Amino acid sequence: LSSFGIGGTNAHVIVEQYREQASCNRFAACPPTLGLIPLSARDEPALRRVVGNLQRYLSRHTELSIEDVSYTLQCGREHLGVRLGVVVTTTTELVSVLSTLEQAQASLASRFDCRHSAHESAILQSWVNGEAVDWKSFYAGCQPLRVSLPTYPFARESYWVQKLTSPAPEVLHTKSEDPYGAERVLCKPVWQAAPSVGSASLPVYSDRLTILCGESFNTIRLTGQHVGELVCLGSPVQPSGQLFEEIAGAAFAQVRALLERRPKGRALIQLVTTQDGPNALLAGLAGLLKTAALENSRVSGQLIEVDAGISELELFAKLNQSAAFPDEAHVRYVSGRRDVFGWQEIVSGF
Repeated sequence: LSSFGIGGTNAHVIVEQYREQASCNRFAACPPTLGLIPLSARDEPALRRVVGNLQRYLSRHTELSIEDVSYTLQCGREHLGVRLGVVVTTTTELVSVLSTLEQAQASLASRFDCRHSAHESAILQSWVNGEAVDWKSFYAGCQPLRVSLPTYPFARESYWVQKLTSPAPEVLHTKSEDPYGAERVLCKPVWQAAPSVGSASLPVYSDRLTILCGESFNTIRLTGQHVGELVCLGSPVQPSGQLFEEIAGAAFAQVRALLERRPKGRALIQLVTTQDGPNALLAGLAGLLKTAALENSRVSGQLIEVDAGISELELFAKLNQSAAFPDEAHVRYVSGRRDVFGWQEIVSGF
């Protein structure tokens, strides 16, 4: 470890790993349960991996005592359903037994391997048979060490999404039987002709914010027309990415200011853009309005796409047409036709 001071002073220290010296009386007060090796897993393949990993680890760490290894496996591991018990007296003997078990063709589940006859072996036998054993209760007057041993060998199964070998259809969901009884529906985005406006009445809004996005609206003032607060976010010609970033930031500031006022009645935010050129990217701001509506249940948001070069009177009429249907979150006007964005279920056999 080194430390270097700003004034040029250096300090260094060398640390060596602590290795406990073997002690003949450290385990004198410990119970005879030391040497009982409980191994378990969730299934047979995992149990074989437990055996193999422990065998290879202990063959490299011969300095570990059988007492510490036993205590760690008894009190420092979760005991699962598929079990194996081994009775040994030394770590070297345990490595040999584990090597034999790993190569065995027979099942290891519920197996009890006892090389030494002892009364305490019955404790491990009952544990292998599925009984619960309070291992810690045996160590009231003795405290062996918890040592580092291999942890549970989880199955190395990948659940990542498989690569598509062909182009994916333009869909979000698929209709199929779900193992839990739910049904998933396959849909595609569509523009649907909106119903006739007719004599639909305009709701009463306590707050109304109209945001005109893009330089196409620089000359529009809607003088004398009631569209609430009017904000024009005009922008000079610039790369599409910069245009979206600039207008999105400004629109966000306007929407946030309205939300901070906490409208006492129903509020409507209408964000207007054109469908031509780089302005078409601004349709992505529909997500901003959806978020505003989720923030405040009294707020409705609409993104409205119109033709470039629209007059003030035409724009005013279309704004009020859409305001009569605040639940229509995304509307576009194409050659006088009014369309609403939505999702259409794809029938079987698509």
